[in-house]
Parts: sequence; structure tokens; C-alpha cells
Amino acid sequence: MTLARYVLLASLLLPVPALAQTDLALMTKPWPTASPLDAGGNLLFIPTESDNAASDDVDLSFLRVAGRVRPDREAAHAFTVGYDVTHLDINTDDPLLPDRLHSSAVAAGAKLGAFDAFDQSWEWGGSVGIGHASSNPFGDGNGWYALGSVFAITRLSERESLTLGVDFDGNRAVFPDLPLPAVTYQNRYSDQLTFLVGFPVNQIVWTPDDRWTVQLGAAGIAFSARASYRLDDAVTLFAAYGGDGEGFHVADDDGDRRLFFSAQTVEAGVELGVTETASLVVAGGFAFDQEFERGFDLRDTDTVRELDDAGYVRVGGRLTF
Repeated sequence: MTLARYVLLASLLLPVPALAQTDLALMTKPWPTASPLDAGGNLLFIPTESDNAASDDVDLSFLRVAGRVRPDREAAHAFTVGYDVTHLDINTDDPLLPDRLHSSAVAAGAKLGAFDAFDQSWEWGGSVGIGHASSNPFGDGNGWYALGSVFAITRLSERESLTLGVDFDGNRAVFPDLPLPAVTYQNRYSDQLTFLVGFPVNQIVWTPDDRWTVQLGAAGIAFSARASYRLDDAVTLFAAYGGDGEGFHVADDDGDRRLFFSAQTVEAGVELGVTETASLVVAGGFAFDQEFERGFDLRDTDTVRELDDAGYVRVGGRLTF
């Protein structure tokens, strides 16, 4: 495994503000609207081939949905429930690859109190959860894992905030058996520019006018980027680069080993505002660096199958109310 891939996948599964809603982001990720529901999903199809000469066709179908529900946005405790579901169908005759991989997780969190330290007022809280990731959904005893986090947030000024946290994820791509720290300094520098600096995530969001939005992210030496242009209130065009990856136990395999799938993508598409509370995304792209690997975590893995670069189609959406 290259260092670049190790850092990329580690960053994707650490507690960063991404699609996952059951880690530290459950309580610390800003809400995009005043809605008590923040949810989204993607369906992705990748027809490709592997390096197995005997049976090289591998058709991949991904379904991923995630969301958060905060029944009372104004309550001091801000009680929140998050869920995250990933399902990967693998259509192939390759005996080294399972027919499916599935991961589900749910977590609940709340703000628990406040305290003063370092001449600042802080809010603090935590979350707990449980998940299962396996080729045999909910039927593999080795697939169960625990989730948990604690956090503290302070406002340094009207535009600045600091978040400190510790996150545990028993299915994390690296160090699944250890809690890891997170530090984020956020600055709304202007109405056009917001940036985050810290570990494990750094991000810049730039809106030079009311039509363009540019987002850049970095974790270690891994990068993500997205540029969007709003044609009108209902239609937005975008182009993006990123990566994805996740680990799953395989039923009847060694309980200390997981099967990891990773890929990087570039894509372009359109987001349609179906209603004021719902949007639909249709995109086409190109997947590369696709690979199945096996190991305890991504620090030491063996390659199971490398997949060819391939085009794909993605359909997604978001819902708030």
C-alpha cells in the first residue's frame, strides 16, 4: 500500500465532517438549515474488471444513506440521533470476493453541560452508538463494533470557534481499537470565505458570488475538491474529486481481519431542487485506484484484487424538513 492511499483512507474514516453521521460529526458538524432533519443518500454503479484472469468481470453497486435527526433544535441538550448505512453488491464469479458487504450504524448524542476554562466558556457533550459491518449483515458475531465520542466547543469570537474531541470507532480503517483526538479551529473570515484548520481535517469554502461555491479539503496528503455553479434557484452544476473506502468483516474468516474496498473518483453532474426541502443529484464520473485489501487495518494489508479504472453513474439526493 502506498503512503498516499494510507493517508487518504485513514482520513476518510477518522471523525471528519463527511457523509458519516455516527462519529464525532454527529454533534459537532454544523447543521445546513434550520430543519430538524439532515439526511442524504447515494446510489452508484461501477461496471469494471479485476486482475483475476479466470473471472474478471466485477459489477459494483453501492447504496449509502446517512442522516441526523434533532427533534428540538432549540433545546439546550440538543439531543441528536444519527444513522449511517452502506451496502455494496459485488456481482462476480471471483471466489475471493463476497457477494455483498454491508455496514449499518446508529448513535445518539447530546450536549451535557458547560464549564469555564482558559478564560473561555465551553459547551461539552458526547455520543454512544453501535454498528455492524460484515458480508453477512447482522449474522456475523465478529461484525459488531462500538462507537463513542466526547467533545467540547467554545466560541472564540463572533466568527471563530474551537472544537476539541476524542472519538472511538471500532470499525475505523486505522487504529480501530484506540480512541483518537480531533481538533478543529473554524473561522468565518467573511461572508465569502470560511475555513477550518486542525486534525484530521482542513477545509476552505469560498463563495465569491451568489452563484459560485468552491470547496477544498485536505487530510494529511489527501485532497478533495468541489466546484459548483448555480444556474438558478432549482439547478446547480458541479464537478468534484474525492475518495471513499470502508472495512468489513467477512463471515467465517479470521475475526481479526477485515476486507477493505477503496476508490478515488472524479465526476460532474447536476443538482436539481425538486422542492424547498428536497434535491436530486445525477452525475457521471470515473473511478480509479479501485482495490480490495485484507488486514487488521490499513497499516498492514495484502491486496486481494485490483480493479480496472471505469466510468460510473451516480444518483443521489438530500432531504430536510
